[in-house]
Amino acid sequence: AVFATAQFGYKEGLFIDVTARNDWSSALAFTDNVSFFYPSVGASFLLNKFADLGPAVDLVKFRASYSIVGNDVPVYMTNLLYSLGSQGSISAPDSAPCRTLKPEMTHSIEAGVDGAIFNNRLNVSATWYKTNTKNQFFSVASPYESGLRNRYVNAGNVENQGIEMTASWYEQFSNDFSWETGVNFSYNNNKIVELVDELPNGLTLSNFGGAKIILKEGGSYGDLYVRQILRDESGKIKKNDAGQPILGDDNNDQLKHVGNMNSKVYAGWSNSFRYKNFNLSMLIDARFGGKVISMTEATLDGWGVSQRSGEARDAGSITVDGVSFDPRAWYETTGASNFNSPYANENYVYSATNIRLRELSFGYTFRNLLGNGKNVTASIIGRNLFFFYKDAPCDPDVSAGTGNGWQGIDMFALPTSRSFGLNLKLNF
Repeated sequence: AVFATAQFGYKEGLFIDVTARNDWSSALAFTDNVSFFYPSVGASFLLNKFADLGPAVDLVKFRASYSIVGNDVPVYMTNLLYSLGSQGSISAPDSAPCRTLKPEMTHSIEAGVDGAIFNNRLNVSATWYKTNTKNQFFSVASPYESGLRNRYVNAGNVENQGIEMTASWYEQFSNDFSWETGVNFSYNNNKIVELVDELPNGLTLSNFGGAKIILKEGGSYGDLYVRQILRDESGKIKKNDAGQPILGDDNNDQLKHVGNMNSKVYAGWSNSFRYKNFNLSMLIDARFGGKVISMTEATLDGWGVSQRSGEARDAGSITVDGVSFDPRAWYETTGASNFNSPYANENYVYSATNIRLRELSFGYTFRNLLGNGKNVTASIIGRNLFFFYKDAPCDPDVSAGTGNGWQGIDMFALPTSRSFGLNLKLNF
């Protein structure tokens, strides 16, 4: 790769930054072009440098930028290799090599304003952004008669658009007492503008026992589709001859869309107090919207070891939407007995909305403890202490894995930990 950057400034109030990069990727070997170029340009304008805004205004800055970021494809996709087995066996590739692959490109545009007033006691910032990721790398199923399992294509246009805002205030009440507080807010709307033409029912990103993350054109990244309980025209649950509720299958075109695994709104509120040598700080954060699914709850019900299944057995029956069921017939059908059991996923989807005390710390500074100007600050810190509000039976930040589409899935995950610690900081 080669990279170049340049900055132009005028009267310390107008700045323009330009970058350019070109990559040559061996992962794109055997394609039409192994080279791809992506530039960026950004500008910032400090209004207070060119106009008298009064003594109360310290900074008014407008900024905007446009950038393109390139990313090549995984290695060996354009010229697949034979693989060597554990006992010397040789396996032929089961996917078709793609000689027309292109690098993924993310186009981003951003604009914002920053301000500081009252001797920098009040600071505010607001940003609007829009990004489009194009030429994404997809693996799609090949026709069975081809003898291959998959083939690789470039397609898609995923758009993210949103706003980010922050505000902070610092107040010095006296030489001994001060307070600093800050809030932040972000909103992101994701939209799949374009997808692969060969997938009319969407692309399954992840599948966990009938609940799937499916990408569809016009939808959003992280859309959750679940197997549902079938109902008649009047909305009552259908029964089979054994008295069990009837479930739909897990074909993509018959699953029910129940929301998105990603929250659109995030917010936080921080506070820091100082009195003489004591300091107290706290951070509250929140997310609003989004969904989580609990396979733990489904499995406990399916095994009949949950509190609600026990209460239903004690009562002798369970009534759902006006229809009575034997508890065993209901929970063994709608609950899960293993990862692949066809349970009613729609019963185990919860809101990811939550508000929690993310961090709390209390400390004391021993001034000149190790000599003049050499201070030691000791603090007790607690993290992830408790929830002010939570709907889900698990921590909504739970994740079944690190791969795409596995966030918000509770599969007997370890309980969320609350931690306490001691922090020592030396200042010289």
